[in-house]
Amino acid sequence: MGAINPADSSTPMRATIEYDNGKTLMAQGPQALHDHVASRMEKALGRALPQMEVRFKDVSISADIVVKDETDIKV
Repeated sequence: MGAINPADSSTPMRATIEYDNGKTLMAQGPQALHDHVASRMEKALGRALPQMEVRFKDVSISADIVVKDETDIKV
């Protein structure tokens, strides 16, 4: 039996998450850390984690933006 070459695998390789300190845990970003922890918990529990749906009613979203007047542009 020959050695397995990771390049021959059809599954994409993911960066590993290191447990050395907080900086290495967050190196791939918060979503990657969340996915990593969730997948480990699901394997340990033997089932999928419960999901939640959040709905909003009468939501108002606002943003402060800066608008520059085109007539005030200096060349």
